[in-house]
Amino acid sequence: MSAAGVQKSKANPAVKRSKNAAPLRGETGRGQRLLLALSQSAQAVQRAHTPDEIYRTMGAEMVELGFQAMVFTLAGDKTHLIVSYLSFDSRLLSAAEKLAGLSARDYRIPMVTDGIYQRLVATRPPTFVESSAELTTQALPARLRPLIGRLLSLLGSEQSIYAPLLAGGEVFGLLGVTGAHLTEADVPAITAFANQTAIALENVRLYQETRAWAAEMVTRVAEQTAQITFQASLVASASDAIIGTDMQYSILSWNPAAETQYGWKAAEVIGHPLRDFIQNGYLATTREAVIKEVTEKGFWKGEVTQNRRDGSRFPSLSTVSLIKDQQGKSIGFVAVNRDITERKRAEESLELSEDRYRDIVENSQDLVCTHDLQGRILSANLAASKAIGYPLDVMIGRNIRDILAPERKKAFAAYLREIKKKGAARGLLQVLTGSGEKRVWEYNNTLRTEGVDEPVVRGMARDVTERFMAEKALRKSEAQLAGVINTTLNAIITVDEEQRISAFNPAAEQIFRCPAAEALGQPLERFIPEEGRKEHADFVRKFGATGQSKRMMRSPGFMLTCQRADGTLFPSEISISHYTVNRQKYFTAILRDITERKEAQEKLAASESELRALFASMHDVVLVIDREGVYRKIAPTNPALLYKPPEELLGRALKDVFPAEKAEEFQKVIRKVLKTGQTDHIEYELTINDRPVWFSVFVTPLTEDSTVWVARDITERKLAEEKIKQHIQRLNALHTIDISIAGSFDIRVTLNILLQQVVAQLGVDAAVILLLKPGTQTLAYAAGHGFRGSSITRLSLRLGEDYAGRIALERRPISIPDLSTANPPFTRASLTAGEGFVSYYGIPLVAKGQVKGVLEILHRSRLEPDPDWLEFLEILGGQAAIAIDNTQLFDGLQVAHMDLAVAYDATIEGWSKALDLRDKETEGHTQRVAEMTMNLAREMGVPEKGSIHIRRGALLHDIGKMGVPDSVLLKAGPLTDEEWRIMRQHPDFACEMISPIAYLRPALDIPYCHHEKWDGTGYPRGLKGEQIPLAARIFAVVDVWDALRSDRPYRKGWPADKALQYIREQSGLHFDPQVVETFLRLLPTSP
Repeated sequence: MSAAGVQKSKANPAVKRSKNAAPLRGETGRGQRLLLALSQSAQAVQRAHTPDEIYRTMGAEMVELGFQAMVFTLAGDKTHLIVSYLSFDSRLLSAAEKLAGLSARDYRIPMVTDGIYQRLVATRPPTFVESSAELTTQALPARLRPLIGRLLSLLGSEQSIYAPLLAGGEVFGLLGVTGAHLTEADVPAITAFANQTAIALENVRLYQETRAWAAEMVTRVAEQTAQITFQASLVASASDAIIGTDMQYSILSWNPAAETQYGWKAAEVIGHPLRDFIQNGYLATTREAVIKEVTEKGFWKGEVTQNRRDGSRFPSLSTVSLIKDQQGKSIGFVAVNRDITERKRAEESLELSEDRYRDIVENSQDLVCTHDLQGRILSANLAASKAIGYPLDVMIGRNIRDILAPERKKAFAAYLREIKKKGAARGLLQVLTGSGEKRVWEYNNTLRTEGVDEPVVRGMARDVTERFMAEKALRKSEAQLAGVINTTLNAIITVDEEQRISAFNPAAEQIFRCPAAEALGQPLERFIPEEGRKEHADFVRKFGATGQSKRMMRSPGFMLTCQRADGTLFPSEISISHYTVNRQKYFTAILRDITERKEAQEKLAASESELRALFASMHDVVLVIDREGVYRKIAPTNPALLYKPPEELLGRALKDVFPAEKAEEFQKVIRKVLKTGQTDHIEYELTINDRPVWFSVFVTPLTEDSTVWVARDITERKLAEEKIKQHIQRLNALHTIDISIAGSFDIRVTLNILLQQVVAQLGVDAAVILLLKPGTQTLAYAAGHGFRGSSITRLSLRLGEDYAGRIALERRPISIPDLSTANPPFTRASLTAGEGFVSYYGIPLVAKGQVKGVLEILHRSRLEPDPDWLEFLEILGGQAAIAIDNTQLFDGLQVAHMDLAVAYDATIEGWSKALDLRDKETEGHTQRVAEMTMNLAREMGVPEKGSIHIRRGALLHDIGKMGVPDSVLLKAGPLTDEEWRIMRQHPDFACEMISPIAYLRPALDIPYCHHEKWDGTGYPRGLKGEQIPLAARIFAVVDVWDALRSDRPYRKGWPADKALQYIREQSGLHFDPQVVETFLRLLPTSP
C-alpha cells in the first residue's frame, strides 16, 4: 500500500510528533525486521490452534521491534469493539486496571458516530494517529481519560497505526500498533502484518470448525465399524503372510501381507487348492512328517523354501497350526509365513565377516588379545604368544597383571578404572617375558559392551622396546647439547645442503631478531645481504668439498656482513663446520656480533622503537611499494593482516608474491597513481592464515618512483553485506514460492519450484518431498531435485520406517552429518551407493497441526548447518506444508464441483424426461434432438467447452412449455389463433425460468431462440440471420427434422426423402444455409 492510500488521523493537531525523536533502529534495519516478522508470523499460522496463541506470537514480534500491539474484535451488535489482546507489560496493565476499577481484557469500546473507531471499521483504510488523545476520549469514561492518557505517554505510545482485520471481505476487528517512533512510512508493513494476523485467525476458526466436523465423522465411522473383530484387524495389519485352509487344503483366507509376499491377490486364490500356488521345499523334514506333527500336536514350526508368482524362491519361517471348532473337531489349518531372506543374508554376511576378522587377527604381526574387566586374558593371537614367550594355552586365563614388570603392577588398577570409565585406553606398558626380559609395548584398547554377554576389552599392542630405548638415549643427549646451545652468547645456526635452516638457538634469535619458529625451514640467504649471497654459496660449496671439518671466515668487506630479520646489516665473526648424518650433509655456523658502531645502532634502535610505538596504535597495514612493484618498507602496525611475514615480502616484487593476475592488477594501480599523481582507492580479497580477508586500500604517490599503500580490514563489513544479500535472496525465494502457491494448484509445479529454491538457497546437492498418504499411513515420493538417478521416484515408506518415517511419526527433525556412521543405519542403500550422499537432514511438514509429509535434504559432502540455515529450512518447510495443504483443499473443492455438475446434469435430464411425459406428442424427442445437435455442433467446429451448454439447451429446449396450459399443449386438434399466441409464449417462459439460474444461463440460446428463422419471420423476437445465436440455428434444423420424421396424432411421420426435401427448401428461409449444408453431409452417420 502506498503512502497515498493511508488515512492520517486529525485527532489532535496540537500534539505533534517530535522532529528530533531518534528512531528505534535504522529505517533499513527496521524494514528488514518487519519483513522477517512476517515470515515468522507465517510459521505461527501453521502451528497455531487458538486465537490466544496467535495473539501472543504477534505481540512478541511487535515487542521485539520496540512496539506494543492491541487487538480489538467487532462485537455482535456492530456498535462496540471488544479489547481482545494487549501486549503492554502485565504489571503496568494490572496497576492501571486497579486504578481505573475495570478490566482491560474484554472491555467494550463504543463506536461513536463519525468517531475514529467507527471510521476505521466503516472505511477500512489503515490509519496513522499522531496522538492518543482522541482514542482515549472516545474509548473511556471522562474520569479515566487523564489517567490512561498519562499511562500511554509513559509507555511511549503517543503514535499509533490502526489497520483493519478482514475475513471474506468483511471487517471483524482492528490491529493497533503503538510506539514512540512510528511514522507513516511504517503503515504498509503494519498493514501486511495485520493481513497475516487476520489470515491466521480465520484459518484457526476454519480449522476448529473442520476439526469439530471431523470428530463427528470419526464418531459415526467408529459406530459403523464397531462390529469388525479384533482378530480380523490383526490379520489384515500383520506383516507376516497368514493363510487359512480347510482340511482339504483349499484356501479360505489370504491376508494383504500374503498378497505382497507371494504376488497373488486374495480374489485369485480363495477357493483353490493351496498346492496350485505354493510349493514348499522342506529343509530338515518332509511334507508328510509336517502334516503328521500338526495333526498329532496341533502345531509345527520350521524353515522352508517357497515360491512367488514370478517363479522366484525365498526362505521362509513357517508356523502351521491346526484349527478346531468348539466341539473339538478339526476344521482347517492356519499358516503364518515370514520372509527371512534379509535375515539369511545378514547371517551369511556375519559369518563371512567373522572369517575375515579371524584371518586378520591370526596373521597380524601386532599383538591382539581380549580380556575381561578384571584383566583375565580371554583370547590372544600367535604374535602375542611369541612376544610374551608363553604358549597360548598357558596365556589364556592368566591375568595381565601377572606378566607386567614389578614396577608397573600398581598402575594396572588405574588402567582398569580408565577403560571402565572412558571405554578406551592407550599408552605404554612394560612387561616381563617368559625369559625374564623387560619389554615395552605400545597399546590401544577399547571396551565392547554391545552384542556380548559380558563386557570385553579388545586390545592391540606393538613391541616398541628398541624405539623406546633409542628415544630415551636421544632425549638425554639432546638435553645435554641443548643446555650448551641455549646458554651460549653466540648464535648457532645449522643448515642442510640446500642451505635451509634446521637449528636456530636463542642467541641467534636475539642477534638476528627473528623467532626460531619463523627461521626454521627458511633459506639461510634470508640473513645474508642480496649482494653477498652468491659468494657465500660458492664458499660453502667449496668448503664442503675440501674435507676440512671447520674453518674461520675472516675475509674483509661484505663477506662477513649479515642481515637481521628487520633488514639491518651488521658485521660478524663466524666459524663453520660440517658433518654427515644418514648421508645428509649439514653445516653449523657459530656467529658473534662484532659491531663497533654500537652508538649508531642504539640510535637506530631508538628511532625504530618510536616508529613501532606509533604504528602500534594503528590497525591499518602501511606499505611502501616502488614503481617495479617491490616491497621497500612495511610498517609494523598489524602484521597479522600481511599476506606473508614481513621478511618474506621486503625486497620481493609483487609478481613473486601473488599470482600473475593479482600482481598485474596491483601493478596497474601503481602505474596509474604515479602517472596521475592522485590517490586511488581499490578493494580486494586475499586469503591470509586460511581465511578470506577483504581490504579497502588507498594508494598515494610517495615519491616519483614509490607509493604508499594504507590497507584497512573491511571483512566484517563485507560479511554483513553478504549476509544482507543472502537474506534478500531468501526473501526473494520465499516470494517466488508464494507466487507459485498463489498462482498454481498443480502440486508438482509448486513443489518443483520450492525444491529448486531449497537446493539453491541452502547450498545443498539434492532435496526430496515425501507426501503422507493418511489412508495407508505411508510416505510416497512427490517431487525431487538434484538426484542423478530415478530410484528415488519409487520410494515408499511406512510411518516409523527409516529416518523419514521417524520424522513424520515423531514430528521432529533429524540430522545425520555422516551417513556412513549413522546409527541406526540409513536403510536406503541405493541412494548412498548410487548418489554419493554423505549428509542428511529431514524435517516434518506440518500444516494446521497435521503432518503433510517430510522434506529431506541430502548433500554429497559433510553438512554442518548454522542457525540461520536451520531457521530458513524451517521456513521453507512451512511454505511446503502450506502448498500441500492448499492443493489438497483445492482438490477437495474440485471433487465437490464435479459432483455438483453431475447433479445439475441429472436434474436437467430429469426435467427433459418430465416434459416428454407431459407432452405425449414429443415423447423421446428430447433425447434424440440433444444427441443429434451435439454431433452437428462438433461437425461445425463448436469448441468442446461450449458444447456442454448446447447439450443442456437442447435438453431444455421446450422447458417453456411448463407454462403452457394442458388444454393448449395436449389439444388433439388444430389450435386457434389465441391458442397459438399462448403456445408461442413458451420461449419467453423459458427465458424467465432459466435466466435467474447462473449455472444454466449459458444454455439459454436454444430454449429462447430455436423458433427464430433465418429470414426474420420467427418468434419470439423476430431475429434475422446471424443475429440468431449459432446454437439455436443448429438446433432449429435438428428439431424440425425430428418433428417431420416422428408420428403425430394428426399425421404420420414423413419419409426421409420428403423431410430432406423440405429442409433443402427452407435453407435461407427458415434455416441457416451453412448449417443445412453441414446437416445434409452429416445425416448418413447421425443417429
